[in-house]
Amino acid sequence: MRLPLLAAVLLCPILTFAQAAPPSASTPGEELTLPSGFKAELLRSASKEEGSWICMAIDAKGRLYISPQGKPEGAGMKKGDAWGGLWRATLDAQGHIAQWEKVPVPVGDAMGMLWAFDSLYVSGEGPEGRGIYRLKASMLSDTLNSWTLFKKVPGGNGEHGAHALALGPDGKSLYIVHGNATPLIEGTAPDSPYRNYAEDDLLPRVKDPVATFFDKVKSPYGYILKTDENGTKWELVAGGFRNPYDIAFNADGELFTYDSDMEWDVGLPWYRPTRILHIIPGGEYGFREGTSKWPASYADSLPPVVNIGLGCPTGVEFGTASNFPPRYRSAFFILDWTFGRILAVHMHLKDASYTAQNDVPPYHLASPLKSDDVEEFLRGKGMPVTALVFGKDGAMYFTVGGRGTQAALYRVSWTGAADKAPQITTGTPTEEIYAREGRELRRELEAAQAKANPNVWRKLPNGKDLLWWGLGDRDREIRAAARIALENLPVPEWRDRTLAEKDAQTSHRSPGPRPRRHQRRSGSHPPGPRKIPARFARRRTEAGQAPRH
Repeated sequence: MRLPLLAAVLLCPILTFAQAAPPSASTPGEELTLPSGFKAELLRSASKEEGSWICMAIDAKGRLYISPQGKPEGAGMKKGDAWGGLWRATLDAQGHIAQWEKVPVPVGDAMGMLWAFDSLYVSGEGPEGRGIYRLKASMLSDTLNSWTLFKKVPGGNGEHGAHALALGPDGKSLYIVHGNATPLIEGTAPDSPYRNYAEDDLLPRVKDPVATFFDKVKSPYGYILKTDENGTKWELVAGGFRNPYDIAFNADGELFTYDSDMEWDVGLPWYRPTRILHIIPGGEYGFREGTSKWPASYADSLPPVVNIGLGCPTGVEFGTASNFPPRYRSAFFILDWTFGRILAVHMHLKDASYTAQNDVPPYHLASPLKSDDVEEFLRGKGMPVTALVFGKDGAMYFTVGGRGTQAALYRVSWTGAADKAPQITTGTPTEEIYAREGRELRRELEAAQAKANPNVWRKLPNGKDLLWWGLGDRDREIRAAARIALENLPVPEWRDRTLAEKDAQTSHRSPGPRPRRHQRRSGSHPPGPRKIPARFARRRTEAGQAPRH
């Protein structure tokens, strides 16, 4: 199909960077650029029959599962087929491949895989169409040789379809992310944290004149689901994303993603760069097609932790399980397919959330950006990076491939002196305490989002109740959690109080008798200092630090 001229011009950078290497050779590990003390090794360069790799997972024994995009030569995804395209790599003590073998199930073309509950969950293609499949080994076998359809995902194929899975901090929950072209799955719980979503257009939308294939896409766009080992209940956690490919939890048990931009919007007022998002239950992140994207200033839209700039987001992971120096154990590693690089994002505590600095020009973006907080950790020619995990040995393993490019598996290890720092920190001790207490408050409010909880009306030492105090908090994520909890309560319980509220900050965040979309246009007023109740109180001045606004 012939691309429109504008589309061809804008896609040129993507194709140029992704295909910079010769089609039959992988870039040697020694040619990759890394910080001092790190070593990169090329473990395997894929043959044509092995496909172009886009997804990877690690099991309890440290073995790697790798999936190519599409169906490689010899693969089949119908009942009775012996192999769907998945590979398994067993590593030796040096982190090199000791055994390379096919996974004998008719499931493949995965854009998300996760090892959990003695199973490999695969978001891909199989005998029953697109969906999430659960692969298991039969008794007395160490090979995955059986499959069941865990959840059907109609319309989940393609690069904007059904993507990654992650195990929750509780060790019991599965989190799943889908891109903006994936229809909402059937059977989401009516009491899901994210449930009051809509297009919310007040002005006529100007649709994208080139990407007309997105014209039929509607809310919730990209979204995150939560379920359990057996798929008993499916909750819609958050939405309003464009096309995040992967998700990961940090050491605090907080969820993050690296969301994509609409690259054809570059230079337009509504362009939103690729960005790091802190995901909270019920969170709305404001992606809409065409000109209707929500600015971060909208009161019921949550802002990014940091904008990254141009790029193509793929895999993400925190360095928590690595044996890297402390600076990198707390880093959020994100993969940029377009520019062939891995970034280490160094976030800092900001109340109950996080922040980082990376100056992004408002209209002119001609090259990839980096900063002290958004560090270019790895870069090389012909490196369309797709997925990464940290192995049992603490090393980073990552794949390159996608769209028919040369696939390969690499290993990055730390060769410097061992650092046995006992904990990973992203702030001063006072900031750590303040952030922990802010998260406790936010999670208490989140617990009231699914069902009414009278505890949200309990009085605090400052005379306000928990819920109303949360609405006026200076932290965006706490205010969002309080607002969503309030919306779950019967209107008569809070209507009169909203109308009588004198504090502009609190009144602005409470829904009141008006639809929230009518409040949004007034923007986000700078909040005042937090009035800490006794259970969250700390004398920040002990560290010589004034509260941030």
